[in-house]
Amino acid sequence: FSGTYTLQITDSNGCTSDIASTEVDITDGIDEPILTTTGAVCEGGQITLSVQDYIGTNVLYEWEKDGNPIVNINNELIINPVTTSDTGKYSVIVTVDGCSANSDTIQVNVFEQPMTTIANVAAQVCVTGSEELELVALPGDGIEPYVYAWSGPNGFNSTDSVATLT
Repeated sequence: FSGTYTLQITDSNGCTSDIASTEVDITDGIDEPILTTTGAVCEGGQITLSVQDYIGTNVLYEWEKDGNPIVNINNELIINPVTTSDTGKYSVIVTVDGCSANSDTIQVNVFEQPMTTIANVAAQVCVTGSEELELVALPGDGIEPYVYAWSGPNGFNSTDSVATLT
């Protein structure tokens, strides 16, 4: 629709005006940014949010988390390492040569890293080989149910929360 538009009017007496003209310059808007993410991640990992790359003389990416600006100048936002404080709603406004478009908002979830300790094991002296010894996992944080993966000398493996050495 860009171009020269002209107008001439005729009144009820049949008199006509001079021709007036105007130039109209219409710039197409840009496509909506499609925001994608690598998905939910555990704290300490990496997450990447991105939109398609835009081409223009002046391209600006304005990232936001929970409505607050994030300093980033390109079409990818990489957070590494992530923490639970990075959980939130992310979006980006892309401006290309003066035309802007907003992405949808995407929810980013960062899961708490589970912690574990092993209950103290008393030293075993003068064993005969018929004793049983229990190794007790003490998990914390994270979300149950947990998956246990014990390993040790002589090919020891167990998937129980309380591993028994015999």
